[in-house]
Amino acid sequence: MKIYLCDLVHNYLGVGTYLNIGYIAAYSKKYFPKAQIELFKYPDDFMRKFKEEKPDIVGFGNYSWSADLNRNLANWIKSLAPETIVVFGGPNIDYSSNSYKRFFKPFFC
Repeated sequence: MKIYLCDLVHNYLGVGTYLNIGYIAAYSKKYFPKAQIELFKYPDDFMRKFKEEKPDIVGFGNYSWSADLNRNLANWIKSLAPETIVVFGGPNIDYSSNSYKRFFKPFFC
């Protein structure tokens, strides 16, 4: 199983940490020791790698500054590899049903 975890920032914003997706990767390795997990901070790096090797799962850490970027990349992923599972999580997820509909509407239009 190949998993890509993304805590993306716009390329021009500088550096950031991999702390949150690092925790998820470490926890996942405990239960799926054979999984190949790669972490990404910059969209260009992620897109380049995705074109080379399609993963089974892509996970996005969703924040107010990355929500639109993540959603656009998720659409891009599905256009190239519809079988890839895309997962969103993080503090910027509103779990109300109206918010779900608003967030995922671009995927179904």
